[in-house]
Amino acid sequence: MRYILIILFCFATTLIGAQTTYYIDPAGDDGTGDGSSGNPWETIAYGISQASSGDTVYLKAGTYSVSSQIALPIGVNLKGGGATSIISSTVSSSSTYTILLASASEGTDGNQTISHIKFDGNSITAWGAIGVHARSNVRIFNCEFYDFAAGGVMFNGRTGYSESPPTTWATGNEFYSNTVENCSRYTSHGTGSLAIGGQEGMLVYDNKIDQTQREAGSNGYPIKYYGAGQNKGLKIYNNTLLRYADGVCNYDFA
Repeated sequence: MRYILIILFCFATTLIGAQTTYYIDPAGDDGTGDGSSGNPWETIAYGISQASSGDTVYLKAGTYSVSSQIALPIGVNLKGGGATSIISSTVSSSSTYTILLASASEGTDGNQTISHIKFDGNSITAWGAIGVHARSNVRIFNCEFYDFAAGGVMFNGRTGYSESPPTTWATGNEFYSNTVENCSRYTSHGTGSLAIGGQEGMLVYDNKIDQTQREAGSNGYPIKYYGAGQNKGLKIYNNTLLRYADGVCNYDFA
């Protein structure tokens, strides 16, 4: 009886831990592909639609043109092969991020990662790269973000915009080892290449965020609060932050 229980336990553990990696390739096919490395799908949106929590959607080398927002479900990871895996965005609607991680309840456990992908905003055609709303335990690392109009990445602990504290702070979120260039602006107010609000204990480290590409007075901030901030216990360290404003290039190391 003891051996039967051990076998059943091992079988159940295997099922619970089962995870699948699905592959995407610009030369793939959403109709005839099966998501394997040898027979990949073509589009990111289709690959994500086939994935379940715990799965990874892997972008093979190539350029993926995205013209409408893609929602990333809870628990689904998005990974590429580095600078050769490029999401080229033309999602230009105001306040619309190309990849959206959004939940209806504050503090929802996302338990997911986005890593090793280059995001291209097409000469500030696209509004922003990644928006994370009301999710915890989301890690974004080893990514590159270039030339978005008003936002590289946002972590917002609330379900929408608010200047009040969240009922439940987002926890466990991390942003590290990324490069962000030319992804924020200053008009009537400045946006952040990395915007943070409603977070508790978030880690931001080993990033290079450079906002020196636009003319004086038009550059936003490398890191800025969102929705009056309402953050606590943030740890921001070992970053290189650059901003060009009022005719001066300011270097800030945090």
